[in-house]
Amino acid sequence: CFRLFVSKSVLTSCLVIAFAFATVVLNTAVIMFIHRLKNHKTVFDRIFIGHCVVDALVGLLVIPNYCIYIVFGYWPLGKLLCHFYVSLDYTICHVGILHMVFVAYARLRSLQAPKKYHNEWIISHAKLTMLVLWVNIVCFFIILYYIVFFNLRH
Repeated sequence: CFRLFVSKSVLTSCLVIAFAFATVVLNTAVIMFIHRLKNHKTVFDRIFIGHCVVDALVGLLVIPNYCIYIVFGYWPLGKLLCHFYVSLDYTICHVGILHMVFVAYARLRSLQAPKKYHNEWIISHAKLTMLVLWVNIVCFFIILYYIVFFNLRH
């Protein structure tokens, strides 16, 4: 009699990888759907696309790398890649949180003064705001990685 032994960590990581794959596929489908709509390209659509990109990055970069840690119980790829992954994880999750804050602020402005909001928040303002958000996040990642790398070497 042959018994198949599958450890809990492998089973868990398979489920997590399936979840990550579904996250990437479904967020890509939402991005393509909104992009194909011709008359629904509003400020909220642009913000939502940005948030879908962040969620897809979480499913593509953060979750699969965490599975390495789940399977082995430790990080087998060395300290440099470990610190790079942690910096990337913090950065992408930080972007997701900032996108949610941006959505909440945009909704608040639209409810407080709808006519003023419509004139004030045109698509170019939303793009500029998201560009500033992403530039700040890239700077955050570079600074975080430099601090971690500098502490690793000394």
